[in-house]
Amino acid sequence: MLILCLLILLSLALYVILINVAPPADGPLLIFLPTWSLCFLPYFAACIYIIATKPLPGRWFWIELGLILLAALIFRIMLLPLPPGLSRDVWRYLWDAREIVHGYS
Repeated sequence: MLILCLLILLSLALYVILINVAPPADGPLLIFLPTWSLCFLPYFAACIYIIATKPLPGRWFWIELGLILLAALIFRIMLLPLPPGLSRDVWRYLWDAREIVHGYS
């Protein structure tokens, strides 16, 4: 459980760095992409750790699962305020939804 908590904290620190180096739309990705790639390392380490170890007995299993799901939720919420800088598809989806609401196909 301690190893999992440390990996989550490391990933959290990397996500904070990722938010700070996120480029504006059409900005340079030179710093962002390596940082984004580094964010996957603690995730992969946690996956290997969970797969390689036996499930914790009893109530600890549910605490570990809750910790994993809570960390996933926190990481997604942290990235919500960022503008969609890597893809403009989100604006097309919003436009399509508006057209459907107005009755056009």
